[in-house]
Amino acid sequence: MIEQNFITVDSIRYAYRLRFPGEFEAQFLTDYSRHYLVLSRVALFVAMILYGGFGLLDIWAMPISKNDIWFIRYVIVCPAIGMALLASFFSFFERLMQIFHAIPIVLGGLGIIAMIAISHKQEPGYTSYYAGLMLVMLYGFTFVRLRFKYATAYSLIIICGYEIVAIVLQQFWTSTEGIHMFINNNFFFLSTVIIGMVACYFMEVYSRRDFLQRLIIEFEQRQAEQLLLNILPEEIAGRLKNNPQIIADHFENVSVLFADIVNFTPLSEKLEPKALVQLLNKIFSHLDTLVEKYGLEKIKTIGDCYMVAAGIPTSHFHHAQAIVNLALDIREYAANHPSQDGTQLAFRIGIASGPVVAGVIGLKKFIYDLWGDTVNTASRMESHGESGKIQITNSTYELINNEFICEPGSRIKIKGKGEMQVWHVIAKRRNSHTA
Repeated sequence: MIEQNFITVDSIRYAYRLRFPGEFEAQFLTDYSRHYLVLSRVALFVAMILYGGFGLLDIWAMPISKNDIWFIRYVIVCPAIGMALLASFFSFFERLMQIFHAIPIVLGGLGIIAMIAISHKQEPGYTSYYAGLMLVMLYGFTFVRLRFKYATAYSLIIICGYEIVAIVLQQFWTSTEGIHMFINNNFFFLSTVIIGMVACYFMEVYSRRDFLQRLIIEFEQRQAEQLLLNILPEEIAGRLKNNPQIIADHFENVSVLFADIVNFTPLSEKLEPKALVQLLNKIFSHLDTLVEKYGLEKIKTIGDCYMVAAGIPTSHFHHAQAIVNLALDIREYAANHPSQDGTQLAFRIGIASGPVVAGVIGLKKFIYDLWGDTVNTASRMESHGESGKIQITNSTYELINNEFICEPGSRIKIKGKGEMQVWHVIAKRRNSHTA
């Protein structure tokens, strides 16, 4: 419920706040790092090439100071970028990606500020290297995909560094020309920072919204899959998703159970519609838990009749024993729960074992259903049964008689099959250990 409320109600405002609640923030950070891992490697490689390559301009722009500048470029900054690039191939990099990017950017920016500080007035680069700071800032705000708070932090560090050098070391404020240069440099520099921060902020917002959109899609997929699993067995649902076509399987050894509520028709006439549905929901929900307990497959409900099968869609060696255990639990549940009008709840239960055909047909409102003589016979066992009795065919009796106490019932005439010997399950034998 927390996840559903978060991704459907609060998602957008959290994205613009650049902070998700609790576990979602950690999940986003992990996703963010993995998503931009390849881009991070490319960005670090490009940064190392460009920062080192600009050293060729130092020959012309800083002819006097070039040796000191090359020390900054090739001994301090480029190795730092290279180490960050190397670290990107280790598992810990994803967790510390923002720091591994922020440190080389700060070093790169401070490195350019240091170049400005050690340059001489007569060198062409004395008043032009501030443009390199703009490139560093744009790189950090966009290409490397730093998160907004990290980009803001490093930009403040570089701004402070530049202002100190411009005011204290270069002393632009001592002349009119210097003041004009200081104002001009700061205008373009701060404009770059503002534009970069806005761009960085919205790129992170979009990344968070993209993350949320994927969360919503995954959540809806899980919801759809859960609904599908409420209708179809997991194995059948998987087959339909992978290859949507008619599914029809033959199973040689299956047990089928029908459980019908006794005197439900007169009971339904006494209850209000809502109360009637609530009663059925309560009963069948409990039966659902029993079916899950024994690993059986609920097929469907038909009015007040509940149909279950054992041995499908996965074969079950003790299918008959499992379904008889279910029948005993249903009978016990009915004995301990009176219906809403005070009358005793009771079931007629019929079970048959044998071959069936199982499958899914149709295009709309499809269900996993069974067909065959075993299904028809199980239905006859229920309809010809007695209240509170578990009536089984001879084929089922032969499978379970060693584990359950049974007594012979009267021979009954079944349409299309003639007279049949039936049995009533009384209880489980004490020495039995079957599920």
